[in-house]
Amino acid sequence: MSQRAAVSAFAPVTPDQEEADPASLLNGIAGQGWETVAADFVFVATGEVSRNRWILTGSKVAVGGIVIGYYVFRRKSQGCRR
Repeated sequence: MSQRAAVSAFAPVTPDQEEADPASLLNGIAGQGWETVAADFVFVATGEVSRNRWILTGSKVAVGGIVIGYYVFRRKSQGCRR
């Protein structure tokens, strides 16, 4: 499964950058005159490791992945910095 970042032209980030804390990015977008309308987060599994239990029946599975945030913005009509 191939994943690519989709970045709009007004966002001050490129697909090569990763933000550990999106607060500075979102504050920068808000400072340019945009308001956050909606936000959602999705977990994308990138792999898993399983092993059988030695004494008990069954198995353990550890799933690894990343969390991706999706944001929808609306342009404010007033109070924009230019």
